Amino acid sequence: MHEDTARQLNELRARVAALEAENRSLQRDRGPLTRRRALTGAIAGAGALVAAGAVRTAPADAQTGGMFYGAVNDAGGDTTELKSSNQFTTLILSNSDNGDVIEARTTGGGSALFAVTQTASNSAIRAVATASGSGNLPAIDVGAENVGSSALNAYIQPYPAGSVNGMPVISVQHYDATGFGIDATVRDGALGSHAAIKATTYGPLAAAMLAEQRNTTSTQPALNAFTLGTGAGIWGSTEGASGEAGVKGTAENAGAGVLGQSDSYGTDPGVSGEAVNASGSGDGVRGTADGTGAGVRGISSKGRGGIFKGKKAQLQLVPSSAQTHPPKGRPGDLFVDKSATLWFCKTASTWVQLA
Repeated sequence: MHEDTARQLNELRARVAALEAENRSLQRDRGPLTRRRALTGAIAGAGALVAAGAVRTAPADAQTGGMFYGAVNDAGGDTTELKSSNQFTTLILSNSDNGDVIEARTTGGGSALFAVTQTASNSAIRAVATASGSGNLPAIDVGAENVGSSALNAYIQPYPAGSVNGMPVISVQHYDATGFGIDATVRDGALGSHAAIKATTYGPLAAAMLAEQRNTTSTQPALNAFTLGTGAGIWGSTEGASGEAGVKGTAENAGAGVLGQSDSYGTDPGVSGEAVNASGSGDGVRGTADGTGAGVRGISSKGRGGIFKGKKAQLQLVPSSAQTHPPKGRPGDLFVDKSATLWFCKTASTWVQLA
């Protein structure tokens, strides 16, 4: 192809030279023939040459082909690659109207947009929304129009054994106190088949989702979930055989590991525990304390601290392995010793046998 191109370019140069000679001979009769008019035929020939190269399918042709604005450019089965070695930006695209700057589509089995970073200090995709106003448009707007497809799939490939990986799959920073770092919406879907955000991990030590509140003076939660329907604000479940909880909360300093509050005016509880397997023996609520605190504590400002109802018994006090009650207790303590004798503590050191 290169030999044919060189030959055709030489012919075009000869044609331009002939036209310029004709221009000099015609200046007396018809006025000057501008170089623009002289180059018209040459440009037409060059356009034919470019068109001839554009329809070729060889990889070398695709690499040197022209890009036509306002038209569909078809590279066929070839790959178009743009490289640079500058320290700033390789490609800048802008749109001053209301349209999208980049629209990526795929009709095959691949991704519409695939971004990879091979350096530890750079992001694969970095998007920043700097405009102010009431438009509420995000820096990145991702949508899936096909049922069963993911709008955004992000992952980090495994690192070699023993290496440290502290980089997130997706990092979102939001500096406006009135907006959202991530706003994900599912407008319709069958039960259990759709989610606004789905996080999956296959690593034995990795969490599917991690929420952190790093402001030491903040009173807001790291994760805030709410619903306007009849479902739960947060639903946790486990399908493993290890016996782990569906929802687990830990407080490393002060505060409760799990806190439930009910703001309704009815009889809804702050925390509700249910064991729904009718043939099972699981507890609705179980409390355990490794220290000197109570396993379960109930406090009511206006009602009763605890209400119990059961088919076999309202309350069971498991007998202790001790021969009798402790030397000291707290007024109101009930204690059942090894022989199933029930004791009631009236003062710190006074016990009364009830049964």
